[in-house]
Amino acid sequence: MLVALSALLGPLPLEGQRPLQWSATDVALASGFVTATWIDVAQTHYFLAQGLGQEDNPIIGPHPSEGHVTTMASLGALGVLGTAAVLPSKWRKAVLVLALATEAYMVYSNSRIVGVGIRF
Repeated sequence: MLVALSALLGPLPLEGQRPLQWSATDVALASGFVTATWIDVAQTHYFLAQGLGQEDNPIIGPHPSEGHVTTMASLGALGVLGTAAVLPSKWRKAVLVLALATEAYMVYSNSRIVGVGIRF
């Protein structure tokens, strides 16, 4: 998959080259990713506290504390955003789209499978 993505997007920058500035699209994708991550964490806190299910993420285990969920989600988000910050525009967009799609799926999955939705 990475080979196909590399062929599609082109090479990474050479040493000494600076990544481009963030576009409005980059900022919107990053904002959507952070928002979806926050919703996923809130849903996870809720369903774990209510005993509605267990966490499926093998990295944090089936019954993590609220603090562990928050810490791991924060570190993951910082990792994604930090990676995106050093990449050229095409790669940055790909990373942010993938991260946003993943988190959006987690929010959808939480609402569909566990029944933890979002009310406005």
